[in-house]
Order: sequence, then structure tokens, then C-alpha cells
Amino acid sequence: MTKMNLVQQYKIEFAKTRKSLGQHFLINQFVIDKIATTATSYTRNIVEIGPGCGVLTMALLQHNAHVVAVEIDPQAMGFLEQHLGAISPHLTLLHGDALEVDFTPVLQSFPANTTDDRNSNLPCLVSNLPYNISTKIFTRLTSQYGHLFQSAVLMFQKEVAQRLTATPNNKNYSSLSVFTRYYYDVRKVVDVSGSQFWPRANVLSTVLVFERKPALPLPPDHEDSFFRLVRTSFTQKRKTLRNNLKNTTISGEQLTSILQSLDLSSSVRAEQLTLSDFLYIFKHQDQPQAPINTL
Repeated sequence: MTKMNLVQQYKIEFAKTRKSLGQHFLINQFVIDKIATTATSYTRNIVEIGPGCGVLTMALLQHNAHVVAVEIDPQAMGFLEQHLGAISPHLTLLHGDALEVDFTPVLQSFPANTTDDRNSNLPCLVSNLPYNISTKIFTRLTSQYGHLFQSAVLMFQKEVAQRLTATPNNKNYSSLSVFTRYYYDVRKVVDVSGSQFWPRANVLSTVLVFERKPALPLPPDHEDSFFRLVRTSFTQKRKTLRNNLKNTTISGEQLTSILQSLDLSSSVRAEQLTLSDFLYIFKHQDQPQAPINTL
């Protein structure tokens, strides 16, 4: 069965997708192959979230990948087991919710690479993420399991992708942008129009590649406090950093001194600060902090 035949067969068996799960199945062959090629350029070990009817799953298998696919929908699970599970020994199907599944055993389940020249058996995450929970899944997997995968190829609603990739002094720059830059080098692969899905999506989408940074600037037990500072800084984007941080442990006098050290105005806003700036502010609070690696 071809990838497009999978979509047609799903239509025959079920007629429609489940709107409550945000299911929109990719039908553009170029985009499907682009995602599969990009992901397998990092590793043959793939964790796919939300495989749906399996078009991307099949493409990954055709690139000789070992795929563990996590699917919440029992209807889609039955379809995948019938049409893909029996034909590939390199596919493992798991029924579960990506917001609740313990990914540790999943991400550690792959054998070491012995048939190619890739550097690690750490897998790559792949997904056409449901728009309504895409950032929740992304931040959960990154903060809890990021050390267990080396890269990710993920599709988001275009507006979310713009926030993920935004740089300072851009209207889309937010705490999510800082979070992303902290963990990853990120780049855009391709934009995808709504007509490239079944059923048709009402928004534009963007595929992004995330490459995990080999060394992070803070110890894990300091990251929650750091990101709390970042989120507070962006509470009201049009207000100054000083106003957003006035009810925190950083005094106005201390913040003035820190900003002077960074050669920044006392009226600077969070959207003007780089990741390095936020790390410097975090490091130079009165409360003792662990050393921060130079970015």
C-alpha cells in the first residue's frame, strides 16, 4: 500500500477524522518526504507523535528508520496495526497521550547504531502536532525529556512557529522564543498551506527543525527559576522590564545596576533582550545561583 492509498483507505473505513483530537492528515507527498528525509539525516531512530493514518510513518520506514509511534486515538491505532504493523518489523505502536506518556523508556528503547555513521542512538522526534496543544507537548517533551533526544522535526501552526523562531526586537518574540533558543538551534524547513491536509486546515503551517544544543547554560535544577524570570519579564510586553519585575526579588536599584552592566537602558523591554541578557540578569540576582556557562 502506498502512502496516499493509506489516506484513501482511512476515508473508506472511517469517512472522517476526529475533530476533537485536532486530526489533519498530511497529503502532500513533497512535504511528507521532506520531513522524513530531514529526520533520518540525523538518525534512523525515530519517535513519532500522532501518526494518524500513517502516511509519514510509512515514509520514515521507507527511509530505513526504526519508528516508535505514539497514538492517542484507538481508531487510528487499530488502522495502523492492520495496515502497517504487520508489514514492518521496525515499527512499534504505543497507545497513549503525549501529554501523559512516560517517554523515558520509549526514548531509551533504541539499539545503538551499527549500520550507519551517525554519532548517537538518541532518537529524533517527529510530529505534525495538533494545533491546540502543540506548545504544551513541545515544552513538556523539551523540559522533561530533552536530554533523551538529539533533534526534532515538528510541524506547528505558522503563528506558533514564528514565536518559536523569533529573535529580539520582533513582534513575535516572547518567553517561548527564549525557551526555544535556550535548548535548541532552530530553523525552518518548509511552509505548508491548509490545502495540503485532509481534512483541509484553516491555517498555514510550518515545519521546523530543532537541534539540541550539546551543552546548556544552567544546571537542570535552576532552569525552572530561570524560565519563571523570563515569563515574568514578558507578562505585559509593552511595559518595561522594570515594571514587569517590580514585584520580584530583584530590586529596582539592583536591576538598574545589572542593566548598566549590559549597556541597556533602564526603560528596556523584555522583547529587546537576548537569551544571554536574561541569563546575565538571572546570574546577578542577589540570591546565589549556580555558575552559568558562556553562550
